[in-house]
Amino acid sequence: MSKRYVLYNVSKNQIVLDNMKVAATLGKRLRGLIGQKKLDKSSGMMIKPCNGIHSCFMSIPIDALFIDRDFRVIKKIENFRPWSFSPIVSKSAAVIEGAAGAFDSVDTGDTLSMESGSRVS
Repeated sequence: MSKRYVLYNVSKNQIVLDNMKVAATLGKRLRGLIGQKKLDKSSGMMIKPCNGIHSCFMSIPIDALFIDRDFRVIKKIENFRPWSFSPIVSKSAAVIEGAAGAFDSVDTGDTLSMESGSRVS
């Protein structure tokens, strides 16, 4: 079973993702979204701790939000193509990855929160 979360933009009073997983172990962080053939705009993954990402072995572009310990967006990367490497964002505590276009309404400086969703397999 994998716990799912809802990612909420507190600054704009809106749901960003309603099906977010968290990758907090080394194995889950290394795998990330590798192997995904498609990703709908309501799903994504938080990788923590994390201050830089790559998209090696991925076949789809993604968007990424780098957040600090207070869940404030400190960097946003849109349309991150397969086989790319992000810069290291030193103050990043975690990175949230979603489908390309999933974070169109999220801006640098927005504050996010996450709430526990249902458990699914």
